[in-house]
Amino acid sequence: MILEKIKCYIKLRDRKDRVFKPLVDILPDWLTPNIITAIRFVFVWPTFYLWWLASDPYTVWQTKHWVAVGILIFIWLFTDYLDGAVARYKDKITLFGTFFDPLADKLFALPTILLAAWYWPSWSALYFLFNLKIFMILLVFIKITVLKLERFSDLMQIFYIAVATGGTFVFIVLSFKDFMV
Repeated sequence: MILEKIKCYIKLRDRKDRVFKPLVDILPDWLTPNIITAIRFVFVWPTFYLWWLASDPYTVWQTKHWVAVGILIFIWLFTDYLDGAVARYKDKITLFGTFFDPLADKLFALPTILLAAWYWPSWSALYFLFNLKIFMILLVFIKITVLKLERFSDLMQIFYIAVATGGTFVFIVLSFKDFMV
């Protein structure tokens, strides 16, 4: 992986993993990183639904919905960090986890973008970001198919990083443009 060659990325990842080390030590062996990733897939739609309910001004118990959304997002972020730490410390890095962990990240971002597009007037920036996330999900699937071809693997990772960086830059520019008008 290209990021594995960047020293500051490795230092930050290792610091994060050290925070989770005491928890990783007490987790049962049956709780693998792939199970944690599957749990993250399950959290996407309930979080989206509760967020939608909380955003609706006519919803009863709106404050309780926001608290539930906050708790689900915290659990989702916590499990995102935890599955990586468990995989590295217990040496359980799998092909499934390598591809579906980033896919879970992208999938979690899609409902968030949809809700933001519904309530935020900056349509062009959010439309671009939504399309970028869909494109990034497609890139993950393309990465799965070219994994066997090692010479394309590094090129694919460089392309993925370039698309993510360039897309973030375009999103920022479009957001400022929409707010300036």
